[in-house]
Amino acid sequence: MPVQALVALDISREWQSRLVAEFPQVAFTFAGDAAAFLAAAPIAEVALAHSFPREAAVAATRLRWLQAGTSGVSHLLHHEFRERGMTLTNARSQGVPMAENVLAMMLAFAARLPLFIESRPRREPAGQRAVREKFELEGQTLLILGLGDVGGALSRRAAALGMRVLGLRRRPEIPCPGTSLVVGVDRLREVLPQADHVTNTLPLSQGTRHFLGQAEFALLRPGAYLYNVGGGATVERQALLEALRSGRLAGAGLDVTDPDPLPADDPLWGLDNVILTQHTAGASPHNTDRIAAIFAANLRCYLDGRPLMHVVDQELGYAVDHEVD
Repeated sequence: MPVQALVALDISREWQSRLVAEFPQVAFTFAGDAAAFLAAAPIAEVALAHSFPREAAVAATRLRWLQAGTSGVSHLLHHEFRERGMTLTNARSQGVPMAENVLAMMLAFAARLPLFIESRPRREPAGQRAVREKFELEGQTLLILGLGDVGGALSRRAAALGMRVLGLRRRPEIPCPGTSLVVGVDRLREVLPQADHVTNTLPLSQGTRHFLGQAEFALLRPGAYLYNVGGGATVERQALLEALRSGRLAGAGLDVTDPDPLPADDPLWGLDNVILTQHTAGASPHNTDRIAAIFAANLRCYLDGRPLMHVVDQELGYAVDHEVD
């Protein structure tokens, strides 16, 4: 009997043909809509999907492995999966675009680009103010909370710009190219005062909710910058607003927020020291090909009986070899 594989991701025809050719022992169903997805779920042994509706999770009683098309998997932690012992793996496909998004926000603050953008509709000169406020990233210190796919990509790029990069991860003994120092979570209060910029890449879990709050912001240098591309609620909302309003934080680049998406009347919209990229940091025209490649590599491991890459601890909510480890 062939292995039944459900692919509920809009991968290219080239990748579809490649999977069929490389894995003749697998019967692929490429589900193009919700109806096809629900029809194939009950017989699937393996699946590739961005999301897995509860109705499909209940019906997928034969599913042994789900390859997520995302890095964050909080939307895939159905109790039915845990009860059946199904294996969940995530996809690290967004490190490059997310790292570049953070760098774009950092460079925008350094060059005072928001000031020029805001002054243009009013046709007001902003050059003199920008000259007074501009700064250089070279020589400044960046603290990265989380050194997985995103944090690792960012550390290498920031180091190439001449920044001093500090990293925090659950297992600090694992090196990360580009960092000058990697510490454990227990040393957060030690490294926060050293940072001119803090980038949070931590996924939201029980252990990371409100990871940064009033006490942590109080340790930062006045005028530091925060960037969040991790879980929105890893940053305590009211503490963030107070730090931005008081000037403790000179600015924030937020791809994620709490709540996410932001309501139209949320005060963050009105702060001129905030850049909101509205949960787009991970978007890239190359992501689908990256995800298909990850699925193919993991499918080979699955068929050969070898351990899968990036297995998620479904109690913790992230991959056990993900950064926070």
